Amino acid sequence: MRTEICKDLNALHPKVKELALKLLEECKKAGLNIKISETYRTTERQDDLYAQGRTRSGNIVTYSKGSSMSSYHQWRLAFDIYNDVPGDAYNINILNKAGALGEKLGLEWGGSWAGLKDRPHFQYTFSLSIADLRAGKRPPENLGMSYEDAVKILAEKGIITSPNIWLNTNDFPVNNVKSLIKKVAQML
Repeated sequence: MRTEICKDLNALHPKVKELALKLLEECKKAGLNIKISETYRTTERQDDLYAQGRTRSGNIVTYSKGSSMSSYHQWRLAFDIYNDVPGDAYNINILNKAGALGEKLGLEWGGSWAGLKDRPHFQYTFSLSIADLRAGKRPPENLGMSYEDAVKILAEKGIITSPNIWLNTNDFPVNNVKSLIKKVAQML
């Protein structure tokens, strides 16, 4: 049975990995000693967690059955964190600070949920529901490119000139220009 814990950031969708790394960086800047406790979950691992507090001892930690593919961990769109201080791994104040930082990055934080609060949990769903994922919809894979890299590619291909002007976006109205530039570069 594959119930081992996966902590590998490479097991996540590239955009979720990028956001997890940014969260770790922002937490470090804020003086928080945050580490990743879990990323991808197999069906067996999710079912094992679902059993906790039901058919085996412990507190209920999830309402998502693995066999129903109802956790974003199973879709590689979620990760969990902990406070890397012995005896204080799930300090609510620390997790709340990390949660606020994650939300600023665009992550959905389990500590903001109306029902079961899951403060260590973060996810980025691309606005896809579990039903969408089960129906075969998938998030785009090519979102890892930075704006700066996109400008560099377009300049190298001669599509734009004066890349420094494009990098100094304070000089023109940005609106959706950055996302447009990234999409064009990804098509090349």
